Amino acid sequence: NVGRIPDGGIGERGVEVGSGTGINALHMAADGMAMTGLDISPTATARARELARERQLDATFVAGDMFHAPFADSAFDFAANIWTLHAVGEQALRDRSLAEIWRIVRPGGWLFLHNERSVEDAQAGDVATVETDAWNIGDRTQTFTRRGGGEVEVSFPGHMPEGLTGRRSLREHVQEVERAGLAITRAEEFTARPGPDAPANPLMLLFAHTPDRGRAPTLSARPGDMRHGTSWRPTGCGYAPQ
Repeated sequence: NVGRIPDGGIGERGVEVGSGTGINALHMAADGMAMTGLDISPTATARARELARERQLDATFVAGDMFHAPFADSAFDFAANIWTLHAVGEQALRDRSLAEIWRIVRPGGWLFLHNERSVEDAQAGDVATVETDAWNIGDRTQTFTRRGGGEVEVSFPGHMPEGLTGRRSLREHVQEVERAGLAITRAEEFTARPGPDAPANPLMLLFAHTPDRGRAPTLSARPGDMRHGTSWRPTGCGYAPQ
């Protein structure tokens, strides 16, 4: 999908924000892009570096904070945020992350976002809330075997802390991306089922680009003072500019 940017001019220097063990960034590197991955976990970042070496791919992985990205202004041609932003509940932090993407992507560069969504608008004030049973992945614990012997148990919670969610409706997502000074070219919502016995999972994807540096991000906005650069109309599966 990232390789199918509308004008075909995505460029070669890419960054994935919240890259984890590097799976997505390495796929893009295999397509010939010079990729950088940023993730808060040193353990995940170390594993991503191992995979890059094993596959002999042009990819660099950095352990760092996506709210204060350790990169220069306009360092990249495009950025990807895949299954990361929906883990951030506080709107001020979401706005900060998108503002950082605006900063590190060059003018005319691109952003691709692919995250879970809420079916209805989730935000109330500056924190979004949902019932915790709305999440379709239950709590579970998995045992992993260490390379040097021994085992370790890792818990995978199926929801965020009670009363807090990073899910947003597509409409809310469009608004926060526009607040970051990005121009949206495509916004879609859809439902995927990870397995035959798994509940349907509501998802969304969005393409945007950085038109210029004249429109600075608006941080920590609340619903009452949201700024909109474009009027969007529902299309049945997404939103389109009017």
